[in-house]
Amino acid sequence: SDKEYDGGRQPREAYMQGAVPETDGKVVFTKTFDTTGMSKFDVYLKLSQWATFRYNPQTERGKWNDPDYFKNTEYARILKASAEEGYLKIQGNEEMVFTNKTLAKDTAIYGLSSIVGRFLNYLLVPLYTAKMTAASGDYGIVTNAYAYTALLLALLTYGMETTFFYYANRNDENPDRVYSTTLIPVGTTSLLFVVLVTSCIGWVAPWMGMAYTEHPSYIITMAIVVALDAFQAIIFAYLRYKKQPVKFATLKLLFIFLNIGLNLLYFVALPAMYSRWPEVIGTIYSPNVGVGYVFYLNLVCTLVVMLCMYKELTAVPWRWDRSLLRR
Repeated sequence: SDKEYDGGRQPREAYMQGAVPETDGKVVFTKTFDTTGMSKFDVYLKLSQWATFRYNPQTERGKWNDPDYFKNTEYARILKASAEEGYLKIQGNEEMVFTNKTLAKDTAIYGLSSIVGRFLNYLLVPLYTAKMTAASGDYGIVTNAYAYTALLLALLTYGMETTFFYYANRNDENPDRVYSTTLIPVGTTSLLFVVLVTSCIGWVAPWMGMAYTEHPSYIITMAIVVALDAFQAIIFAYLRYKKQPVKFATLKLLFIFLNIGLNLLYFVALPAMYSRWPEVIGTIYSPNVGVGYVFYLNLVCTLVVMLCMYKELTAVPWRWDRSLLRR
């Protein structure tokens, strides 16, 4: 039943919608025959032959021609047949196997985008270790900052992705209202987090270490990045709810390819070009920035993805449902 499919929590007719042909609330299967130019008797004969093959497998003809012979032997039979009346009544036992090709395809896209993304992102590790000396400790700054980012991202989303899916799939809730009610608080807390970090940077930077004291912009940049990531997490959840795996994967891979490309540009190409044309390349690159480019480029890529989410940001009215939020 529908309730069993959803763990007994909420009827979910949407799961079965379109899975079987339905007429007036009943599952109806049809078989169409071309009877152009055929007499009444010829039509009966054609239908009778089909019925014999499929619903009377006790006959030798049915046994060898019906692929479901062993499934139908117990229940299938022709109950009544009359060529004069043009009447044919049959019964049979059919097995239905439901396969959700869309679900399998979507799952593959979501999974592959994540796996490929992680693999490609890992390619930055040898780049950083090659371009950042151990003595400088720059790579340690990168790993330290991203460790904080992973923790803060979980705190700033505070389980709202799962909450969104739960309420958006309920029959008694408006999915668009759920989306906006989820997006507004996550966006608000993310913005407050950036304001808090920026206003307290004089205390946060020394607490995190000497490198951050000398470059507080690293902290502020990553605070903006993690705030945007938390906000985007709800939008990505909305894309999954709307069954848009291609756009989901495209945005994920866009960030990764753009990030890798910019890192290669600023850590390999531009440094080599700067040594030959410092005056020209110096307008877009400075060797003094160093590890800071890791954080600044991350912010640029995150902003590009955010711009690509314009449609999802304007897809529904921004309304706050207090009663829904309390639940």
